[in-house]
Amino acid sequence: MKRLITLTMLAAALASSVAAQEPPAAPAAPAAPKAVAAPAASAPDGSVDALLKVLVKKGMLSEDEAKSVRVEQKAATPTTPSVPAVAPIPAIPPIPNPSANHTGEVNIVNHDYVVEQGTIVDGNARVVRGDLEVRGEVNGDASTTLGDVSVNGHVRGNVTAVRGDVSLGPTAVVDGDVQVVGGDLYQEAGSVVHGKIRNTEEPRVSFPGRVEGGRNFVREAVMNGPFNLPLAFTLLIVGIVLLAAAPQRMDLVGKTFVNRPVYSFMVGIASVPAMAVAAVLSIVTIVGPALVAAAYVGAFMMGVAAMALMLGRRVAVGKTYRSRFYPLTVGLLVWLFATAVSRVSNPLSGLMTAATVLAYIIAIGAALSTGFGASPFWLRDRFSRRAGAFSYVDPTNTYAGKTHL
Repeated sequence: MKRLITLTMLAAALASSVAAQEPPAAPAAPAAPKAVAAPAASAPDGSVDALLKVLVKKGMLSEDEAKSVRVEQKAATPTTPSVPAVAPIPAIPPIPNPSANHTGEVNIVNHDYVVEQGTIVDGNARVVRGDLEVRGEVNGDASTTLGDVSVNGHVRGNVTAVRGDVSLGPTAVVDGDVQVVGGDLYQEAGSVVHGKIRNTEEPRVSFPGRVEGGRNFVREAVMNGPFNLPLAFTLLIVGIVLLAAAPQRMDLVGKTFVNRPVYSFMVGIASVPAMAVAAVLSIVTIVGPALVAAAYVGAFMMGVAAMALMLGRRVAVGKTYRSRFYPLTVGLLVWLFATAVSRVSNPLSGLMTAATVLAYIIAIGAALSTGFGASPFWLRDRFSRRAGAFSYVDPTNTYAGKTHL
């Protein structure tokens, strides 16, 4: 050990003498940092052996002394155990929050909605006037009104489309029933439906305000049908003009409709082929068919307006009114309301349609049989060729022009 200390002191003296003799060298560039720095030894084997060789060369040590120093240095140098390289620990990905993929009950109006894959709807998914597409999961029902339903995920409730189509993709799973109302069902291979599949026609309801298929009651009942709002408005205009120009004729046609319905019906039925024959016979005059058609349309308008006038008088009996147009308006409104209410039920609607067509035939017959209100027996007198036997209506025996009934 003493030799080792002596050797170290000699090495330090030798290094200082060598540094004094050599010129200063330029500073070396800094070494690149290493990834892992190993602990430095007090005197590496290579440096001690080099010093011993220098001392032996200069005659300061013998070979035996250098050899013994090497042995002592090797025994004194502690061995550093090798540390195995540690692989870097990979980063752990963040765990997604399950609640972020859940959403509450969905109610959408006038927009489409998509349940994306990985999303769970905790409740029902309803869309009105829009389409619904299910790619994820719905824990309730999936339904649309006036829209389509497309399922490529899992629906744990029922799937319903009112006035829309239902499409079941190859990965669709429906635990409940599938119902299509007023639409079509498209089911691809691989789709699973645990419940029942029902494809029904448009629903039928039994309360005013809506009719079958969910269609608007006012539009279907008032705008369509044998007696509708446009026709009622036209009859109101025509009736006002006729009541202002010829109130007694209107009154006579109305009374004929009420007092002689069978006779008026027979004339109305016979008028259809008679008008057709008259149109064919008068075709050579070019304007003949147009005049025949105008006469038939005029009889229809005058007869129906007179019928509405009589209906309004029956409804407004005992009531005072200043205008002769009041009963006409009341009659048209009552008739329109009765037609609209009858549209709620098919049997009632069919009965009202038949009654309306029958009233049209009687009204046409009343107008033609009286010569558009000229005489109660105008047609009979025409056939009997008694031109001078026309019995015109008595102005004192009419409701027209009176201020009350």
